[in-house]
This record gives sequence, C-alpha cells and structure tokens, in this order.
Amino acid sequence: MDIKRIQSINALSQYQDQILTLWNENALEMADVALEADEQANIAKQLQQMADSRYGALFVALKEQRVAGYALATIQKDLVTDSLYGLFDEIFVTKAYRRQHTAKQLIREIRAWFHTQAIPVVHVHVALDNERARKMFEHNGFSPEFILLSED
Repeated sequence: MDIKRIQSINALSQYQDQILTLWNENALEMADVALEADEQANIAKQLQQMADSRYGALFVALKEQRVAGYALATIQKDLVTDSLYGLFDEIFVTKAYRRQHTAKQLIREIRAWFHTQAIPVVHVHVALDNERARKMFEHNGFSPEFILLSED
C-alpha cells in the first residue's frame, strides 16, 4: 500500500471522485445515509481547502492507483493555553483493505506530518458507538481522555 500526501488542488483532482465515493461509503456505513449532492459539493470544497492549506493535511492510501482509504488532519489552536495541537479530522479505509495495516500507515504518516510541524499533542474524536475506530486508535497509541457531551 502506498501512502501519498495530496498537497495541491491539481494533485487532488486525480483522486477527488474516489475520495468522495469512499466518504459516501463511510456515511452509509456509519449513519446509514447517503450523502446528498450539496453535501458532496461541500466535502469537495473542504478537500480542496485541505490540499491547499499549510494547516491541514490530506493523505490517501493507494493500491494500484486506486484510493483504498484517506485521512485528513488539521492543526488547531487551543484558545485557553494558546498552544497548537493536532486533530485527526477524518480517517476511512474501505472494507477490502481493513485489517491490513492501512489505517496504521495513514496514522503513521499523519503523525510524521505533525512532527515536522512541531505539533507534540494529537487528538481524535471518536463517536461513542464506533467501537472499531476507538479500538483502532487505542491500538495505535491513543488513550481515552474524556467524554464530550452535547445538547441537541
């Protein structure tokens, strides 16, 4: 599996449709809902911003030039401590390539990117009912810190 960082809108154009297809697969798997056309357009815009930002990183896992997975991460600022931290915004690997260390490779590349940006602390938000993702991140060195409660 090859992991590639997408660093320009031009480079993204080669993979954007495949990433959107996987993003939709993720939405169907996690929420049992397909993405609407306007949601896909907003995600495409987000991908373009990510590919062109020094505060974000977009990586794809490629198997024979086909996208098998993707990961997005951003550098965030804690307004209380005035410090920077890394955030895994999105990670997804298609079913055919799970349990083959694809997610581990994506995590490793994002960690390396955070390291080059001098970002020592990295967080990820995982839905309470997403046990598979929680275990995957724990297996890759993350540990639960707190539970975020929200009001509708």
